[in-house]
Formats: sequence, structure tokens, C-alpha cells
Amino acid sequence: MAMRKCIRCGPKDESEFNWRDEKRGLLQYVCRDCQREQMRNRYASNKENVLEINRQSTQKSQMRAASFIQEYLSNKFCADCGEDDMDVLTFDHVRGEKKYSISNMISRGYSIETIKKELEKTETVCFNCHMRRERKRNR
Repeated sequence: MAMRKCIRCGPKDESEFNWRDEKRGLLQYVCRDCQREQMRNRYASNKENVLEINRQSTQKSQMRAASFIQEYLSNKFCADCGEDDMDVLTFDHVRGEKKYSISNMISRGYSIETIKKELEKTETVCFNCHMRRERKRNR
């Protein structure tokens, strides 16, 4: 196993470092343990500031995700009846295992890439057709 030097605590195995840029094969300069300690210290000494930064970041992610879904639905229609009113279109998980509902992912500020992966498991249907599908599944 290859060794790497943590700039805070010294030599450690490469497996103890997070990726800085996985595509380019670059690891962080600080090991996971030291990084964890840094984050704890930062939070302890700047709690209100850290919480505000996190809140703002979540809000930005929510807005980006909501815009993405609005754009996504703008050219979709119900797979069953053809309804194209975005206000009534929903996502029916028909492939794979559902991790989260799309609306929860938006409200929690998930990344667009994560939302896209979940969308791959769905079909766009209107609310009424979705309820009809659910009723058939639960019989």
C-alpha cells in the first residue's frame, strides 16, 4: 500500500485520505481524521456562521433543483393520458428501488445529478393516473 503525508499529522496510508479530484487521481492534503477534527473545531468556534453558510447553500441547491424540475416537466406529459399541465404531473417510480421522492430531494437540496439518477427510475404521469396505478399495484 502506498503512503502519503498528511500535512497535519505525518505519513499515513493513502486509503486514509478522501479524494480531492477523483478523475485526476488527486487526494486531499489532510487525512480523514485530521479533516474531521478541523471541521469539529471550525463548527465549535463559528457555529452560527457555519449554520448560516449551510442554510444558504441548501437554499441555493433547492432553487437549482426546483428550476431543473420545472424545466424537465415543461416538455413532459402523462405517459397514460397525455396530460401536460405541469401542476398535476408527478413521478411514478417504476424501475429500480426508490430511494426518495423527487419532491423530498428538492426540499432537502440534493444535487441535480442525484435527482437525475432518481428520475431515471420514474415515468411522468398525472396525479390521477398515478393514483390509478397505485390502486392497481396494491390490489
